[in-house]
Amino acid sequence: MVVSLDGKSLRGFRQPSKGRKATHLLNAFSVQNSLALGQLAIDDKSNELTALPLFIQLLDIAGAIVTIDAAGCYEMVVRAVIDKKADYVLALKQNQPALWELATETFELHDQGQSVLPTYIAQDEIDGSHGRIDQRVIQVIPTHSIASQLNKQWPGLKAIARVTHLSEKAGEMSVNRRFYITSLPANEAHKILNSIRAHWLIENRLHWSLDVTMGEDKSRIRDTIGAANISWLRKLVLGILKRANLGFKGLSIKVKQKFIAGNPEELIPRILQTI
Repeated sequence: MVVSLDGKSLRGFRQPSKGRKATHLLNAFSVQNSLALGQLAIDDKSNELTALPLFIQLLDIAGAIVTIDAAGCYEMVVRAVIDKKADYVLALKQNQPALWELATETFELHDQGQSVLPTYIAQDEIDGSHGRIDQRVIQVIPTHSIASQLNKQWPGLKAIARVTHLSEKAGEMSVNRRFYITSLPANEAHKILNSIRAHWLIENRLHWSLDVTMGEDKSRIRDTIGAANISWLRKLVLGILKRANLGFKGLSIKVKQKFIAGNPEELIPRILQTI
């Protein structure tokens, strides 16, 4: 199971005239179940790093693969994941300069043919939707091969990875490379790639749905606790609606809402029986 952690601001809470910033929530999302597992309200996005270990401690994630963007690529976060008996796949950027430099230089040597380090490769299927052709290729190198150069501060770290995203649109090719660290074995390259791709579903399946379908960004609730509580209720309702069987296949969340609003006495009890 992949559990994605990411933050989301409640922009409707913001009142610039009174110096009030948007309330920020950390969300945990089970990708396979398309279900929010929890949330934690924090004062400001800048406090996300200090809040992440606490949030992880509150979650039942044993055996899961936890994915976080580069904002969570810190020793305290990694240790919290390992302590919960979970694995991690974290984006790596220049906020960790030593590890970033080691990763980029290691793959540069590999590209130049000057490296004999074992490398595991996997790729996803070519995607021809959205008016372009996309493919992602991952290369994974086990950290035991570079142990002498690696800082020991990263609990459970087993591999570094580079994902190359190839995209062609209107005859023009673009190449984008991103780096990751993971506690998964390097020979599980396909699982690592799938986990990386799964991470962004928290944006598409949760955050986007909350704003577009549930109107979260338009909410003008200005009480901090109230705003957080209503956000959790939205997530709960969203999870229920995704599983609701109204007798028709392929119904969007908005259509399901309209069906239920038109016949709540019959449909709500039916939906609640399936939970």
